[in-house]
Amino acid sequence: LLAMIRNALVLKSKEKDLIQDRDRASKLQKKLLPSRPRMSEKWKLDLFFQPAEGIAGDSYYFHPFPYGELLVLLFDVSGHGMAS
Repeated sequence: LLAMIRNALVLKSKEKDLIQDRDRASKLQKKLLPSRPRMSEKWKLDLFFQPAEGIAGDSYYFHPFPYGELLVLLFDVSGHGMAS
């Protein structure tokens, strides 16, 4: 019985560590992604990014060109969560 209780406490501690790691990774990912594209007279974009599991393997990037053109790059990685 004591071994089961000790194992349960170890698992609970590991779960807490994993949740903290996931939260730190999610915050880092949000900092790395552009918060909003630059606006232009030629185009207007709105942006919404919501990972399915807190962290995504997906990403995006905007690159404006001098005469108003905009390059939009979308990256989609297979899977969900930390593994992707």
